Amino acid sequence: MTTQTATTRKAFSSDDIGALFAPPLRQLTPVEVFEISRARLADAKLATADMFDRFADRLPADGTPFLLVPPQPRPVSEMDWNEYMARIQLNGKMGQNFLTVSALSDLDPLVTVPRMLVGVEDGRQRLNTKPSVAQSNIESAGRFGYGLWAGYIHLMVFSEVLNHHYMDLVRSRFVSGGVPCLCLGGGEPALLADWSDGAFPGWGAPSFGSVIEG
Repeated sequence: MTTQTATTRKAFSSDDIGALFAPPLRQLTPVEVFEISRARLADAKLATADMFDRFADRLPADGTPFLLVPPQPRPVSEMDWNEYMARIQLNGKMGQNFLTVSALSDLDPLVTVPRMLVGVEDGRQRLNTKPSVAQSNIESAGRFGYGLWAGYIHLMVFSEVLNHHYMDLVRSRFVSGGVPCLCLGGGEPALLADWSDGAFPGWGAPSFGSVIEG
């Protein structure tokens, strides 16, 4: 694993939603997930408390995992990722960014409306898979990989995922071929990048099946 700073290289499973939260480790209802999600985003000043009201009556009734995503404020290359990562708290430590922001880019258009990603899989099903292979598999399955903003929001809401595995964000890039990733570096939540396209047991690419836009 190689990163710009030479630093060496969970979060929404349909089988175990409750494991993404600190105790109590019990199955959460869709309404509980909804309320916890929007409360965490509002506390982090990433969304207003009422931003996701439009989705309240459209939650998956069968327990299908979902993620509430506020509008992306600007292209990833123009965002202050030092400040954004500092809002992440996990295991008593603050998040850190180790990438040059201007070298970041997205493969998909900027989305400026609230979204609810449905059928979210946090990467557990693609552990030990090269990012390039994971992206190909995601597309073949008719699904959509995460970009940096979706991955960041996932981590903000379900930060405990990094205690289980790390996330390759295959719909974003760092420089030309690097894939941004969210992981623990020195015990701290970290935004890094991987140029090796390697497969590692503790790394996986999250994805979702469909999206509802507000």
